Amino acid sequence: MNNLLLCLFIAHLLADFCFQPQNWCSDKQIKGFRSRLLYIHAGIVFTASWIASLSWSFAPFALVLAMLHLSIDGLKSIAERRFAKNARQAQKYSLWIFSLDQIVHLSVICLVTWIYSNYYSLSDLLINIPCKYLYITAAYIVCLKPSNIIIRYIFDSYALMPKESLPNDELAKAGRLIGNLERLITLTLVLAGEFSAIGFIIAAKAIVRFQAIRKSEYVLIGTLLSFGIAILMGVLITLI
Repeated sequence: MNNLLLCLFIAHLLADFCFQPQNWCSDKQIKGFRSRLLYIHAGIVFTASWIASLSWSFAPFALVLAMLHLSIDGLKSIAERRFAKNARQAQKYSLWIFSLDQIVHLSVICLVTWIYSNYYSLSDLLINIPCKYLYITAAYIVCLKPSNIIIRYIFDSYALMPKESLPNDELAKAGRLIGNLERLITLTLVLAGEFSAIGFIIAAKAIVRFQAIRKSEYVLIGTLLSFGIAILMGVLITLI
């Protein structure tokens, strides 16, 4: 059951984050169940879940996952539009709505996995992938786009904005790329037990970024969140 659960979790990360552009999220938030992108997204969830299960018999269960995912996202868009009437409230509750949305998604995945395991012999249907490699794969995926989104929601929720004007799109994209790279490197170093090298990277980045721009508090919070997520992933995998 652990193998299937981890495979479906990885499929969820890919479908809900990596394979879903930001404009899809915006369209779903505005149109809700009227958004055609919501149904395309559900189709991606179905495909990713079915492939991740490594079993033909999981197809109806993958369909159930996709339909429930569609319903949850549609209801989430309704909740977001309700708070969007007040921009400050929308920002304040965005992190909580996002967190609740992900908790419900993961709960559904756990429930479907449990039901499926009661009807089929998982040892006969799944490729025997060691859980260790699945944990590591999931951690690396979390350190990419999911971490960018989590950090953005935290900033929105606490209204953490720099005093100066925000950087242009190209600088923002560069910042996300730097964040992805630093988390991947940090996670790799944690798994390798090279904690001293992590301190060197944090110090080097702090010096460069603080000399380059004056939004020191804003950058410091983002840096701590970024490295914190990567270190947390590494520590969790090590403990597991």
